[in-house]
Amino acid sequence: MPLRFLTDSVQLDAHFARLASLFERVVHKATYGEFEVEDLYRLAQQGHITVGMIEQDGHVQLAIAFEFIT
Repeated sequence: MPLRFLTDSVQLDAHFARLASLFERVVHKATYGEFEVEDLYRLAQQGHITVGMIEQDGHVQLAIAFEFIT
C-alpha cells in the first residue's frame, strides 16, 4: 500500500472528496467548530499543508494532512 501525496491542485481536486469523510471525523472531535474540513482543502490548495492518502483495492485506508514547520 503506497502512500500517495497529492502534490498539485488537479490531484487534490480528484481525490479530496474521498478523503473528506476521514478528515471530518478528526476535525469534528478535535476542533469544536473553529476549523472545518474545507479549511484543510483551502490550505492544501494554497500550498500550506501537504495531503496524502493510502488506498487499497480502490478504498482509502488512510488520509493524512500535515504542515512542515521550519
